[in-house]
Amino acid sequence: MKLHNPNFPALLCSTFLHIIGMIPTCFGKFQKMQVLHLDGNKLSGKIPSYVGNLTQLVELFLSQNNLEESIPPSIGTCQSLQKLDVSQNYLSGVIPQQELRLIKSTFVDLGIRRCRPSRAQKCSNWVSVVKP
Repeated sequence: MKLHNPNFPALLCSTFLHIIGMIPTCFGKFQKMQVLHLDGNKLSGKIPSYVGNLTQLVELFLSQNNLEESIPPSIGTCQSLQKLDVSQNYLSGVIPQQELRLIKSTFVDLGIRRCRPSRAQKCSNWVSVVKP
């Protein structure tokens, strides 16, 4: 499937479809995307930095995958983001200052980090923030 129109889609929900591999780079072209749900798949690699190009993004759900490394600082440019769920992945690192402003969002779930056995000593819990 080839997706070329940057105005389409505004909503992409591919939850629990067992999608395997990295998050496709073509998603970075959808600058008008408002909702991206890729939770519950078998995505691997890192959260791509192009997520910062999705400036109209309101919801980003990437939980329950096999994503690694850290949350990219570019996510801080998504000023419309109200819901972020990256829980139950293998993410690590410090949350950059730009991302801290996401705490103003309605829902941020950084969840409990899953640990690979070789990294067990480095794992700790991140918190969930839910605001009315």
